[in-house]
Amino acid sequence: MKIFNGNKSTKAQFVTLFMQSMLITTLCAGTTVAFGVWSYQKHIYVPAQGDVIVKHEEVVYYPQEEGESIILGEVIVDDEVNQTIAVFGTDAGGHLTDVIMVVNFDSSTNKLKVISIPRDSKVYWTQAQQDAMKEAKRYSVDVSKINEMTGYVGIDNIRDFTVRQIELILGLKVDNYVVVSTSAFREIVDTVGGIELYVPQNMYYTDPAQGLYINFKEGLQVLDGKTAEHFVRYRSYWNGDLGRIEMQQVFIEAFVDTLLSPSTVTKIPEMTSILFSSVKTDATITQVLEYYDYLLAFDADNIEFYTVPGEVSNGSPSYFLLDLENMTNFINEIFFE
Repeated sequence: MKIFNGNKSTKAQFVTLFMQSMLITTLCAGTTVAFGVWSYQKHIYVPAQGDVIVKHEEVVYYPQEEGESIILGEVIVDDEVNQTIAVFGTDAGGHLTDVIMVVNFDSSTNKLKVISIPRDSKVYWTQAQQDAMKEAKRYSVDVSKINEMTGYVGIDNIRDFTVRQIELILGLKVDNYVVVSTSAFREIVDTVGGIELYVPQNMYYTDPAQGLYINFKEGLQVLDGKTAEHFVRYRSYWNGDLGRIEMQQVFIEAFVDTLLSPSTVTKIPEMTSILFSSVKTDATITQVLEYYDYLLAFDADNIEFYTVPGEVSNGSPSYFLLDLENMTNFINEIFFE
């Protein structure tokens, strides 16, 4: 049966109908893309400048034996993606950065390098940070734990405070940051169907004030969002927060394995909705999309984990004292091998 005959009137109607359909399709697609970009800009993207204005000093760091110093370096590879991102996990209140990691991806080697920084690391606020806080808050701080900085100035000022300190500690430029809330962490783990990993020891801890009740038995388990949160928060190890960092790295490795599995691809739309509601970053949507092709080709065996050198102090409050004298060698061995 012929639907269209050869007369000009019918052909004209067909062309008109086709053009109208194309226009409607284009408008729908454009609207969808525009909404996605708007949602990203509205709910995820955070401008680099917060409400506490910091006039940073010129950065010169790592005193050498002869009084010289190394200026903040930037890992640059022509025609390749080489980005360093600070990743933060907040506490239940969303004020303190209880998980702090610096992640570097180098597309020339297809390696992902993860450096953990203990949340109790002792940091000395720069004069510019002290002055900015005093101007905005009418009081200032000169020394604190690194995870407390956002508690003083607010999470939206993380770039000029916590990220800046990380750059000073490592001597590397941080391109972007990502802040993941506790609720987002739980929801993402639940969305991918849980994370299978081996719990290396019995874990028991209770804190009624926080509503935290941790109870694990050693062995292979599948952690849902709630139990995964318990696993990464547990810190009653012989080496304290360093033990917790080791377990966080174990979890991340298992999480990446799950994330890269074919069955997870169908869950990306659901994960996207979670990101819109509970994740903040100063990376633009163009920068985020740049990683997509590399993510598809990434091999989970190419993840390397490190922890900054230092030791736990015995005083009160207890700090993790960063070994800045050996930090340069630590970074050189990781990034400039």
